[in-house]
Amino acid sequence: NAIILDDPVSSFDSDSKEAVAELLVEHAAKRQVIVFTHDLAFLHALKVCAKRLSVGVVSHWIRCEDGQPGYIYLDNSPICEGDYKSAQLARDFYTRAKAAAPAEQEQLLQQGFGALRTTYEAFVIYDLFNGVVKRFEERVGFDQLREVTLDRGVVEQVVDKLGALSRHIDAHLHSDAFATDKPTPEMLFEEIKAFEELRRRHKESKKATMSTAAKPVTKTAEAA
Repeated sequence: NAIILDDPVSSFDSDSKEAVAELLVEHAAKRQVIVFTHDLAFLHALKVCAKRLSVGVVSHWIRCEDGQPGYIYLDNSPICEGDYKSAQLARDFYTRAKAAAPAEQEQLLQQGFGALRTTYEAFVIYDLFNGVVKRFEERVGFDQLREVTLDRGVVEQVVDKLGALSRHIDAHLHSDAFATDKPTPEMLFEEIKAFEELRRRHKESKKATMSTAAKPVTKTAEAA
């Protein structure tokens, strides 16, 4: 039989959460296990255990929008950050949205902008800060600090884009009041291209910075 749990680790300490996560993953190897939770650390523990034990895990994000609960974003939750290191998932939603009927297109575009926003979040974690700090792990990869470079222009664009994409996600896509601002597949495609250009710019800036730092310092006879 399946196991369905709703917030099973409320008030648990981190060790207990990990123990419960491992137990549930072991069960998931033999039966379906469904967990509803607000606890992102526990969710992360489930994913880590599932990977270690080679058990499949799928994570969806459920939101309340405009006072209405139950909006679901498939395969798009905070623990999926590693799957969003590129904009490919947003591109997939763009491709599907182009050929979809109007009602379905609105939903696909909303999910596409949501996927791209998650890609920007992953960019901050894995590119800007080089994976030094993970959101759901205590470990800090201090050795990776040596390769952290911050281009102020890139940082400002990331902040601006995260705000803009959030408005597309939260917009009342079905309302006539937002007809003039209603997202289109073309708008999503332009945002995807903007992200990929930003990522290219960051890589070039990082490469140039690291190259400069690696050059030996030559002292003149007078300075010596």
